[in-house]
Amino acid sequence: MLFLVLLIGLLLTYLLVALWPAALSATGTNPSSYSVTLFGGAIQFSLGPDDALLVIVIVVSALGGWVHSAKALAFYIGERELRTTWLWWYFIRVVVGSPLAVIFYFAIRGGVLSTGTTSSDINPYGVAAIAGLVGLFSEAALSKLRDALAPGASTPEEDHAARQQQRTLFAARPEDKPDTEQ
Repeated sequence: MLFLVLLIGLLLTYLLVALWPAALSATGTNPSSYSVTLFGGAIQFSLGPDDALLVIVIVVSALGGWVHSAKALAFYIGERELRTTWLWWYFIRVVVGSPLAVIFYFAIRGGVLSTGTTSSDINPYGVAAIAGLVGLFSEAALSKLRDALAPGASTPEEDHAARQQQRTLFAARPEDKPDTEQ
């Protein structure tokens, strides 16, 4: 398990290093397509300026999610409290940040920046920083999005507490009441 988590981190770091020149090329004074070669030439493709920025967002946000997963995994292994029911969480966490970071990227690129902004006007370090932070703090980022787009909406924790309260109120027999300790 730990080996696989480390391998994912190494792969994401490799992809970031290999793809970073494409992001720099996309945001230079003369943006152009960039030819990417991965794994010693086993995979070759070309990225246009906008594609390069989007791929960087995906890779860096996955790396941010990986940092969060690896930190949590190391903590629970060290405390000898690792539970097998949570193992999928460590892998899913890496993936969850990427779509969220893409949404943030589109929101910033489409709404905050002027409509005449081209890829050459964008700082790739800023894009990568925001993507990494969204991946690292995806729960907080989702909370902020929910607050901004649906003010007054309840959180999943509040929904769960309300369901528990309803079950308790409408339970016909004492044994039907849910166990509220979790």
